[in-house]
Amino acid sequence: MSYVYRNPRVQVDLPQPDPDSRLILNHETGRYIRLGLREFDWLNRFDGQIHLRNVPAAIAQDEAFAAEMLRRMSAAKLICFSDDPVQLQPVQHAEEGSVQVRRLEWAQFGQLRIHLGQPRALLDRLSPVTRPLMSKPFIAAGLLFSLTGLGVALAQSAEFGRAMGAFQWSAWHTAAIIALVFATTFVHELGHAVACAYYGAPVRSIGVMVFYLQPAAYADITDSWQLTNRWHRVAISSAGVYVQGLIATGAVLLWTFLRLTGHNADMLVVFVAMNALIIVLNVLPFTKLDGYWIVSNMIGIANLRDRAIEWWRVSITSMLRRRPVDASRLRFNAEFLRRRRRAARPGGDVFRSSPAGRAPQGAPAPAGAGRTAAGTRCSHRDPRH
Repeated sequence: MSYVYRNPRVQVDLPQPDPDSRLILNHETGRYIRLGLREFDWLNRFDGQIHLRNVPAAIAQDEAFAAEMLRRMSAAKLICFSDDPVQLQPVQHAEEGSVQVRRLEWAQFGQLRIHLGQPRALLDRLSPVTRPLMSKPFIAAGLLFSLTGLGVALAQSAEFGRAMGAFQWSAWHTAAIIALVFATTFVHELGHAVACAYYGAPVRSIGVMVFYLQPAAYADITDSWQLTNRWHRVAISSAGVYVQGLIATGAVLLWTFLRLTGHNADMLVVFVAMNALIIVLNVLPFTKLDGYWIVSNMIGIANLRDRAIEWWRVSITSMLRRRPVDASRLRFNAEFLRRRRRAARPGGDVFRSSPAGRAPQGAPAPAGAGRTAAGTRCSHRDPRH
């Protein structure tokens, strides 16, 4: 297999949220991938007529760099290999939002998803109610309501501590707390789905999941990456925590009312504490939960955590070994270092980067929704490995 071509199931004609990169959708994996302008240009040069030995010349890079780039594109299933030259033909991709979803899916380690269905019909039924709730005045009122609940909870912190300490756990209480928290996570995920549909992006699926041995819910809002307004993506990522804050506030006010009227409702205190813990864990940007995606969309940096980890790793390694960083060996920060090298003063650059061409900024994606290779089987394995 000596000829390389772009995977026919990779769609490149998507709305582009960022002029400095290109967003593509791999229908084979169902995942969005953001490429730099030069990588996007290279991907589209692979038309099935370029032999592997000619790839370095085609992308104006050395052989080691070209081999590493092909390895990464192959691992992401962006390219295929064929024994003979391939004649590519246009192919029509599936309609928006119709990416095939598996009934059972191991999303990542410790997370088993059980797909229940596409929520489009449910969201359409809820639309007359949810659309007014997405208005700015109501959002502002909801935030004020949540802040009021936080103030009431802080004013009664001593009573909260007493109720938590005096709470008597039983099998019934444990089951009730688990059921309430699960219902809250379902509404949390429904908040993401409602916001996603409100801003015009399809919701692929909704379902339940086992999250590190705990029951939870999920909504697949992957297609929100198609939205060109990053603040809409921020709103979608924030919707779940916003809804959960409203629920926690309602529980605080209900507990306060019952306590003042002489009723024992200490289980609500445990429920509020569980919700507060979940909200805090969600907004921390160190794991890929809501807070991470909020920050990533706000500052407009894709693969934020991977870039940060790689940046610290190579910086510390470079400092300890007293050697410059080879940008061609970086996975997430190579483009950043290349720009830094370009902006550096002559003789003042400590980073090494192979010279590379770059596609013109704002270059349009090729016409047509992808291409296919007639009569060939798409193999993602690089024959040289």
